[in-house]
Amino acid sequence: MQPSRRALLRASGTAGVAVIAGCSTGLGGGVEQTSTPVSTRSTQTESDADFEMRLSGPETERTLFDADGVASVGAVRDAYDVPLTLTDDETAAVSETFRATGVSDDPDAFEVVAVHDGEQVSRFGVAPGLAEAIAAGEWDGRLRVTFAERETAEDVRETLAA
Repeated sequence: MQPSRRALLRASGTAGVAVIAGCSTGLGGGVEQTSTPVSTRSTQTESDADFEMRLSGPETERTLFDADGVASVGAVRDAYDVPLTLTDDETAAVSETFRATGVSDDPDAFEVVAVHDGEQVSRFGVAPGLAEAIAAGEWDGRLRVTFAERETAEDVRETLAA
């Protein structure tokens, strides 16, 4: 018997190799050329639950951002990553959360959890480059979220570009 799609997504999110990176040099010019602005997204409260990134660490569980905090989303790339650019306000809020919780001081103690349609689709550590850029005040809100499977990356991209 074939496992359900939900079971596959759950397994790929927890067992797959996924990375979040936030240095603008890691994205190059590709984000601007392949990104879709999401400023026309519906403001219905339903969109808040479609996608969110959460921070999990010592004595903390916080939402970092949701779909409404994404200014643009790029095309899924070969490594099954989805480049994102956060809004200026969301970039500032994520940076403050990282500083307030100590992520910049000890990124290895924290994980980021991607939740799509109420299901965890990925869980991974914080890239040292992202923590360093935020600590230095140099992060511009661009990051890449990498998934174990292309289908998951495409589903998340479709949600964010809607």
